[in-house]
Amino acid sequence: MSAPLPARLLAASLALASCGVARPGPAPQPAPADLAAFEKALPTPGHDRVFLAVPPDLETRLAIDPAVVRAVDPGIACDPDAFSLSMSEGKLGLAGHVQTTCSPDHHSQSLLKLADGSAWATVCGAATGTQAKAWLDVQVGDRSVHASTQAPSTKHLPAHDCSGWTKISR
Repeated sequence: MSAPLPARLLAASLALASCGVARPGPAPQPAPADLAAFEKALPTPGHDRVFLAVPPDLETRLAIDPAVVRAVDPGIACDPDAFSLSMSEGKLGLAGHVQTTCSPDHHSQSLLKLADGSAWATVCGAATGTQAKAWLDVQVGDRSVHASTQAPSTKHLPAHDCSGWTKISR
């Protein structure tokens, strides 16, 4: 008969410890100066086309994977032709966690929660592509004819027109 589950877990833990495999300790924390530099690098409120612009050296110090930044960037993560709500999220290394929600009206919002507990938000809008419209008005004598046509707009462009990051007060 085998040992009860808690005893087996304890035995497995002791076996791993004797093999030199360390158990996970407390999660590493960002240096306060690096977190302050990250906050300073956030695009400020206003009309901005940037989602996150973290300098490469700061990305390295905070262990931020650029692929994660691209995965939550509304200009890339939001499908401009989608007609349903979608969400993407990712861990920004030691800096914190970000969540981007894309709406079917081609706008998005992102919530950034930093390791120090502060929260930031930005809203991004989508630009539309070009649209063709033509009309014709003809009048002969007392008769007039009006004709018009409007081609559907080209694909929606990615939602990169962001408002900048605003700190959310607690």
